[in-house]
Amino acid sequence: MAIPSWENLSSNQGPSSFSFNRTVTNVGDANSSYEVEVVEPKRVSVMVKPITLEFTEMNQKKSYQVVFSKEGVGSLEFSEGHIKWYSGSKYEVRSPIAVIFKS
Repeated sequence: MAIPSWENLSSNQGPSSFSFNRTVTNVGDANSSYEVEVVEPKRVSVMVKPITLEFTEMNQKKSYQVVFSKEGVGSLEFSEGHIKWYSGSKYEVRSPIAVIFKS
């Protein structure tokens, strides 16, 4: 599965959440299923929908949505996490999340 990247620039006075729609392509086996695992950066809530992607053929495309929401305030300048899609123990695709907090 191939995953594109995303970027958003916002100040502390900007919106508290951002939504991204992503389309991925199955480059693995046909008839495969991927589950999502999220490790959230500190001070950021991450929600992914759907939590499972089902593919029936090679090169098939599927879309999912990621919503990032700021949580609280603090002196933290940088935080990181990741979104990982995995298919049993065979395949795993990881997208890093890096957040820089600006005042």
